[in-house]
Amino acid sequence: MVVIHIEGYIVHQLLGQGGMASVYLATQQSLQRKVALKVLTQTQAPEDVQRFIHEAHTIAALHHPAIITIFDINQLADGRYYLAMEYIAGGDLSQYKGQVFNPTQALHYLKQIAQGLAVVHQHGLVHRDLKPANLLFRDNTHLVITDFGIAKNLSLNTELTQHGIVVGSPAYSSPEQAQCLALDQRSDIYSLGVIFVEMLLGYNPFKGESYSQTVINHVQMPVPTLNSELSAYQNLVNQLLAKQPEDRFADCHALIQAIDDVLDAKPMPRTQPHAAIVTRIKALKWPLMMSSLIFIVWMSSPIIYKQWQVWHYLNLAQQRFNAKQWLFPAQDSAQFFYQQALHLDSDNDHALKGLQQTRAAQMAFWLQQAEQQFALGQLAEPERNNAIFYFQQVLSLDSKQAAALAGLQRIAQVYVALSEEAYEAKKFDEALASIQTGLLAAPTHAGLLALQANHKQRVAALTTVKPTNKSKSSKNPKTKDNGLKKFWRKLWG
Repeated sequence: MVVIHIEGYIVHQLLGQGGMASVYLATQQSLQRKVALKVLTQTQAPEDVQRFIHEAHTIAALHHPAIITIFDINQLADGRYYLAMEYIAGGDLSQYKGQVFNPTQALHYLKQIAQGLAVVHQHGLVHRDLKPANLLFRDNTHLVITDFGIAKNLSLNTELTQHGIVVGSPAYSSPEQAQCLALDQRSDIYSLGVIFVEMLLGYNPFKGESYSQTVINHVQMPVPTLNSELSAYQNLVNQLLAKQPEDRFADCHALIQAIDDVLDAKPMPRTQPHAAIVTRIKALKWPLMMSSLIFIVWMSSPIIYKQWQVWHYLNLAQQRFNAKQWLFPAQDSAQFFYQQALHLDSDNDHALKGLQQTRAAQMAFWLQQAEQQFALGQLAEPERNNAIFYFQQVLSLDSKQAAALAGLQRIAQVYVALSEEAYEAKKFDEALASIQTGLLAAPTHAGLLALQANHKQRVAALTTVKPTNKSKSSKNPKTKDNGLKKFWRKLWG
């Protein structure tokens, strides 16, 4: 429940909370737009308030699609400061931790961040806390830099933190940042390199078991060597993650150019096979054969390219399948790439079988999760992590899946028993709640529908019953209770 009032805004819900501030989703009444309100907590030291105001002034000076926009800074009646910023609903990059990105997609994300960061650096600032949690998704394809709370103006000698105290997040800090040395924009470039490598590998190779080990890794560990499939990105990674700042990209403009060079250097299957064959044709001495071969090449090169694309998508699909990215993320999953292959070749056996195996694997996982939650008694809660949810996810792929249908019927039967128990205890609201929850699992369950239809009559009957013979009234509850206990023992094994 939201318990904060900010004049000019309708506050809807708490989005997140940290040691320094809380973030709320709200509507700005004057413009009727959704905003994120970042509000300082009650007990903040003066230097933290100064840092908060500094963040507002920093963001207000920056204008770029890859940088979050600030609308207002003001104070509450109790003196606390708050920032009103654009609300970005796509979550942050950290939600995909542990997942391997398509390398081309990772390159495009890297370029977007570098373009926004170039504007930050042009204003003489260093972000100092670039990490996945501070990169928000405006949509599925565009990232936005946020959280400038510890950004530093290079033209000033003042610090918001005490001398010798590391600022930033150790897992993404540059060697010089980890050692509390002087920083410039190349420190941010190193942090970008760590994020890029994490997208390629699915993990952060510098993260140790402790804070000190992580710091040592940044200072001493060699630049990770990528496997053969990622070798095209090794030089880029080497220059991003060089231990000495002078060995890195001089600025983000140089980094952006290097990214474009990597993208442009990628093989172009549509033209290269054609060029290779044409080179051989030039050596032929028979004009008629040359004309025929040129015609064949011209006709076949689109086919060659199409076959290469299908193979490429199948390869990506298998990689995602092995990483257990069966259906999610929606545009970087085994299902997505098998569907891309089928879009080009609708009868491709590998893609058709792969798609079936992918959905079967996802359903098997959901069924396993459903049974685990059922065994724990988590039938309808927590949200999106309960037995009903997982069984229904299975049915969203196969509406006739027997195990999922049977599981929902079992859950419905549990709620029948729970409602009967609640009626006996004359807890009528609980009885009705059990009936309604059970119907979420099995909307056509005859027993639950009958209980729902007779609820009012049942309540009336139980609330108007006259006291009966003591010996008789003591027998019935005992009999019913014993029956319920037998049901639970049978149900839960």
